[in-house]
Amino acid sequence: MSQIKIEYKDNAIWCYLPITLPTSKVRVKRELSDKSRRIIKPRLGPLIPIATRKEILREEDLIEWQISYFDKQLGKLIELGEMLYLAAKNGLITKHELHKLLDYAEKIDKTFEQKFQFDFVESNEEFEGFRVGYERFPVLYKELEDNCKIKIILRHKQRAVGYQAMIFLYIPLKNVITGRNYPPIVGRKAYSKEYVIWKASKNHIFELTRAFIIASDDHKKDIKNIISNILQELF
Repeated sequence: MSQIKIEYKDNAIWCYLPITLPTSKVRVKRELSDKSRRIIKPRLGPLIPIATRKEILREEDLIEWQISYFDKQLGKLIELGEMLYLAAKNGLITKHELHKLLDYAEKIDKTFEQKFQFDFVESNEEFEGFRVGYERFPVLYKELEDNCKIKIILRHKQRAVGYQAMIFLYIPLKNVITGRNYPPIVGRKAYSKEYVIWKASKNHIFELTRAFIIASDDHKKDIKNIISNILQELF
């Protein structure tokens, strides 16, 4: 499986995530930690990518998913957008709850992009005749149930001037199940083209939606349009 797939199954939202594609939006990462201490539970960084076909995967490893909601080239909902639509269509999210999300969006005056910015910090350090400085960028993060985490990062735009907010979801590897009747993923290497299945709860969907709403004005407008279109189509 080369792409992320979202479907409604057994009264839940199932997310099929490829874990063997190092250049995809889904990667498995591991905390870059001090070997002298024991990791009690996974944190958010610093994290390093794992070659899942070569490394034995651990319980504390995290799936990092740079999540989206709409594919402009294809002109259709993807990922979180699909979750919202399928959850509403199948009664996991009510009309009233969708309106509450819209009300929440209306109350957001300044978004993350508008309120925060990069910073440069000078230091007294030198290296080979150069002064050492540190670029700091703001990060928002929130821990959900079952130790899933959402992180919003402000980064330079790749092909334009300015900054953009990106939303990442971190899923503990122990929270997923395998497909194709494969054995549990923890304690072994990934098979070729393997994917795992993560079941998104209503709260996961709500919190991810809120994350996009507060991330940037563009994201907020897009999410409001998506919810409004869902309301118009389904209710």
